[in-house]
Amino acid sequence: MAESTESELSIEDIEFLTIVRDVSDNPDEYDGTELGEAPATVTVITDNTSLSKSQVKYRLNSESDAGNSRGFTEDQLGYIKSYGASMTEKGWGPRSCEITEKGREALDEVTENSTLSLSTSKEGSPAGGSTERIEELAEDIERLDNQLAAMGARLTEATEAIEEFNEAEFGAVDEEMSHRLESALDAMITYKNIFEYVLGTDVRPFHPDENGMIDAEMVAEGREQVVAAINATSESDAAEELRRK
Repeated sequence: MAESTESELSIEDIEFLTIVRDVSDNPDEYDGTELGEAPATVTVITDNTSLSKSQVKYRLNSESDAGNSRGFTEDQLGYIKSYGASMTEKGWGPRSCEITEKGREALDEVTENSTLSLSTSKEGSPAGGSTERIEELAEDIERLDNQLAAMGARLTEATEAIEEFNEAEFGAVDEEMSHRLESALDAMITYKNIFEYVLGTDVRPFHPDENGMIDAEMVAEGREQVVAAINATSESDAAEELRRK
């Protein structure tokens, strides 16, 4: 026995009519639309919604069909045109349907009412409550704007400080420390030149290992080079002194 027809749409009704409309308008965007008399077959609808087959068939049934009917067919509310299973080369095809103009109008009306309900309350006042509540929200927004402005100012200061550090030769150090580092660097270069050009010793290989130690043989070899350079200088000075005498 068929159920009484109700025009008020449930969430399942809206989901059903929406997919039937979309498939009817754009059948090429869905798989399997060519298997039934109309593009929106039971399989296409269940594959693209959360509805079960029994829920879909319930909405496809007409008043004369066995079992319950939602009342969407042309002999009732007239929201859809329903087609029974048809014989194909591979056997019986699926049941299908297509949306009617009345179905489109019903769906559009529900969509419009849902949109209006988001922007107005039942009394017609602005959504969100009274004028006092709106004023509170405005104050909250203003406070957030002020907080964002303060955060923006601090971010600007931090960015400028970072840029100064990047432009400084020794990074984030004060002027006194920067002067000390420059002096130490100059002294290191001077010592390197003395060892290399005066004493004839290349100091570049004298790098400590992972334990902080320098190879003993390298140290001994360096000492020999220094002694040899000093002796050579002494002998040269002595010879020069003899020539003068």
